[in-house]
Amino acid sequence: MGGHTLRIESWEVVAPLLLAFLLLLALRAARGRPGWSGRTVPVRLLAGLWAAALADLTWFPVVVDRAQNLAPWYSQIQPVPGLGLLSADPGFALNALLFVPLGVLLPLMTRAELSAKGTALRCLVLSATIEFTQLLMYALFANGRSADADDLLANTLGGVLGFLLLRLALRSTASSRLVRPFALPGTPHADRTDRAGGTDRTESEAGRTVAGAPVNRR
Repeated sequence: MGGHTLRIESWEVVAPLLLAFLLLLALRAARGRPGWSGRTVPVRLLAGLWAAALADLTWFPVVVDRAQNLAPWYSQIQPVPGLGLLSADPGFALNALLFVPLGVLLPLMTRAELSAKGTALRCLVLSATIEFTQLLMYALFANGRSADADDLLANTLGGVLGFLLLRLALRSTASSRLVRPFALPGTPHADRTDRAGGTDRTESEAGRTVAGAPVNRR
């Protein structure tokens, strides 16, 4: 029986990368860099923490011990989506919850106008990349990882759920006013900026001008 020839924990890789990102975020926030200061800081912070958690849960620990790799790599593929959902596997729900934050963050950080379909596609591509990497790690390192079509389905559904929750929040005037300031500049949901005056205006405020003439205030 082969022993572990090499074991890499997430804190050895993910923690330094996260620390470097937090330092970069702090420096740019202190300098007032657009998109890196003010209310956009929590969005970038949440995105960094989510990415670190995703890497920790999906790729680590990395255990290199080819002596334990007894089954062929193709036996680690589960190609049928929906089995976990039909069997009420709690892992399916957990995988879906893992991608809910991504569905919320993408529209707040992406310059393109995202739809539910666009969000689903991005979540699917990211999930497929994770599954492929896990399968490659198994083939190379006997890392105990497998590729599961249920993960693709669950992650995509979770991302779409997050997107729909954000859209629901933006439909309410009160919650929209709370959410929009957190969107990064230049994104569709960000508060619009009056470039001439250098002040922020919401879409409702921008609509209070007619043919370029300001409305008289009382």
